Order: sequence, then C-alpha cells, then structure tokens
Amino acid sequence: MDRRHPTDLAAYEEMAEALRRASRLGSADGWLPCAFLPTSPVEPHVVRAEGAPPILLVGSTVDAATPYRWAQALATSMPSAVLLTNEDVGHAVYGGDVPCVNAAVTRYLVDLTPPAPRCPPV
Repeated sequence: MDRRHPTDLAAYEEMAEALRRASRLGSADGWLPCAFLPTSPVEPHVVRAEGAPPILLVGSTVDAATPYRWAQALATSMPSAVLLTNEDVGHAVYGGDVPCVNAAVTRYLVDLTPPAPRCPPV
C-alpha cells in the first residue's frame, strides 16, 4: 500500500522482462495483488521512535520491492537506528543465504550488539 500499482497485466509482463534482464529476481507477479486492494495507497511517513534503544534495520542494495533508499531514509529519520547494508540482491534476507546478515542480526537479537554497517556480497 506504499504506492499505486498498475492494473494492466501488460505492465507486469514488461516489469518481469526488465527484471529478468537486470537481476536474478525475474518476477514481478508478487505486486499484482496490490493493484486490487480495496483501499488507496498510503504515502510512507516519517518514523521517529525518540528514546528507543538501538533499532536494527537491514537494507539490501538490490531489492526491487523495498529500494535501499527507503532503508536509508528510515534510518535517517530514527535517531537510534542502525542500518546494516546487505550489498547484494535480496528482500527479507535474514534467515536466508547471507551469513553476514544472519550472524549480525542474530547477535543483535541475542545480546543487542549493533553490527558493523556493511555485509559484502556473498
């Protein structure tokens, strides 16, 4: 609900072809249900969380669903945010194939140790 989505199937076919050419993702069909939600999109808003302990955010530099610039903007708006950058393709990468992200997030969840700012490509 963070932006309008086309309702024409041809637009998704074009996006899928562009994704196949540009990345390992290759599919745009995950966005199709969003086009028919029974509500209007809601513009993202600033989240502050003043006084919160360190909040870990993970952003991938190649993520078609949630662009890295969104993670950067969220981190900038939250004084206690720590942005861990996954320098690779991925969405919801924790628990996946990126050992650096898995180790950093687990360490944070277990002992609240903020990670180093970058995870190199696998």
